[in-house]
Amino acid sequence: MATFSAQVVDLVGTFSDETALDSFITEGANEVINAMPRSVMERVAEETTVVDGTTTSEGHKILHVLRNDSTIDQPCRLVLARDRGRIQDSSDMHFATTSDPAYYIQDGKINIFPNGNGLMVSMPTYNQGSALDASAISTITNFPNEYEYLVTLYAAIKALQQLMNNKHGNSDITTALTAIKAEVGLAKVEVAEIASQTDNSGEFETACDAIKTELNKVDNIIEEASTEFDKTDALLDLGEVDSQAEVATAYGLLITAVAQAATAADKFILADTDSVFGDEDTFLTANSQLTRVKDAVDKVSDIVNGNQPSATTDAFGAQAAEDTELVQSALSIASVELQRAQMHLQEWTSIGDMRVKEVNTALAEADGQIKVVQTHLQQAQAKREESQARISAGNAYLQEAQGYIAQANGYATEVNARSSFVGAKFNAIQGYLNTAQGYAAEAQTRLAVDTAEYGWYQSQQAKLQSDYDRGIQIMRGG
Repeated sequence: MATFSAQVVDLVGTFSDETALDSFITEGANEVINAMPRSVMERVAEETTVVDGTTTSEGHKILHVLRNDSTIDQPCRLVLARDRGRIQDSSDMHFATTSDPAYYIQDGKINIFPNGNGLMVSMPTYNQGSALDASAISTITNFPNEYEYLVTLYAAIKALQQLMNNKHGNSDITTALTAIKAEVGLAKVEVAEIASQTDNSGEFETACDAIKTELNKVDNIIEEASTEFDKTDALLDLGEVDSQAEVATAYGLLITAVAQAATAADKFILADTDSVFGDEDTFLTANSQLTRVKDAVDKVSDIVNGNQPSATTDAFGAQAAEDTELVQSALSIASVELQRAQMHLQEWTSIGDMRVKEVNTALAEADGQIKVVQTHLQQAQAKREESQARISAGNAYLQEAQGYIAQANGYATEVNARSSFVGAKFNAIQGYLNTAQGYAAEAQTRLAVDTAEYGWYQSQQAKLQSDYDRGIQIMRGG
């Protein structure tokens, strides 16, 4: 049969405290003995010799004390130690005799009267000073076999109670909680350092405010620069109108006037009867004044819009290419040719032909349109010069903005340095907190295991307690 230790382990699982088991088995044996009905104890009780005044009563649950009267063992009646005198007084009704002996217990010793040795029938009991060895025995002397299991149940219940109590003080969980506290403490130190470098000193906030101030300046400067550049666009747009739309109109009128002058001049060449006035040398020959007038007018037409010296270098082409200098040059040449034509006409007009006035009017109109073109070109050039000044002002604003941006970058560098410091501290804090979280998870896991085990211990104890109580009732005959 298995030892009591093995029987308990079978009921509670792992339990290595043998000293505690010895104590539980000893307590269990005494409790079951105390609960035994007398009939059961009589069946298994032991009989030992009593030396009057010497044999101790401890370690025994006394059922009977006997004294031999020389014939038989007479049962001794139990009296209180306070009545010991009465059993020794022959005149007292409680006087003890050999046929009616008595005993009392005083100072833990058994005393029999009439004086003499005797026998004691008792159930042995046990103390912790000489506890039963649970790992060495599987039975108890002078103990009913059918109720020894109650001792095992008792010890198992006590063992479960100890295991549950141990769960209240899990050293591993305590260690984890201590480690959590330590890691959180380190994190708090890092937080304090962050505070000392930011809010407490004000330097971090000051640098951030400085960045904001410089960037606000940049915003203002950019608005100023944008205003100047917008003015530049407006001036350039106006210059384009002056140098394109108005000039194009003037060019059209100039070409028309030149064409009219040419047409009028042709009339003098072709209409002999209308223009010669009997002077062929003056009006028909290659050297005539009208031929020279037509030559000058034709040159003006070529220079203005006749692809002379080329399509891109006549006045109209140069204006389309926005080459104001070339336009001015072509127009100057055209003006000279028109003046030459007018000079040649002076002799012709002296004859008095009214058609000369048609040519002269057309030429005057052409000259007027040349002046209009020149005026608008000058205006466009002025607008371009003003726009260039606006661009220079805008660039100055941009240079100023660059200075403010450089200052902001300087402050940003300081902020970045402090941000790096704070970031490093936050990383350290996170590391401590992660470690603390790991310990917390460990504690939680261990607690979950302990809780599950505690629940099982509780359930098993309740079951064993129920079995034990039922066994005691059965033993008592209930």
